[in-house]
Amino acid sequence: MEQQGIFQKPMVKWGLYLGGLNVAYILVLYLIDVSLLISFWNSAISLVLLVTFMVLAMKEQRSANGGGLSYGHGVVTGLAVGVISSIIGVLFNAILYNYIDPTLPETIRELTLEKTLGMMESMGASEETIDQAMANMDERQFKQDLRASFTALLITAIFSTFVALIVAAFVKKEAPLFEEEA
Repeated sequence: MEQQGIFQKPMVKWGLYLGGLNVAYILVLYLIDVSLLISFWNSAISLVLLVTFMVLAMKEQRSANGGGLSYGHGVVTGLAVGVISSIIGVLFNAILYNYIDPTLPETIRELTLEKTLGMMESMGASEETIDQAMANMDERQFKQDLRASFTALLITAIFSTFVALIVAAFVKKEAPLFEEEA
């Protein structure tokens, strides 16, 4: 097996691609309508992108390994894609929330309160339950400081682990015992 530079390794390459795509995606959502940042569809699209890029990285790694990829190696590959893209995303969010638009945390907070209130009212929640939920949400901080960034990184790493465990189960393939002669 030939030596690869760090940026040619499938897990690093696809993690960087996903991180760059996520930055562009978040920037487009921000420019179109800030409320899109907290939409269900944003989360669903992000999950689809994560799974897609994990599959691409694992398939490339499998090809580089002569057609085989163990489950463990698949999980590590997928996890690396998720963590690398998360690092890029967390750095971008810190820049977006703290330098590009310092009012964004307050805007996101207000939008989240409105969305939560609307959802609870549509579900027929009692006034007392709504008041308690709004009080709890109102206390929540939406700033992107160092602590919030590390928390986001930890949560995305855990989530990426679960996704990688599932994706690797489908992409893994035992390496052929004997190479076919041409």
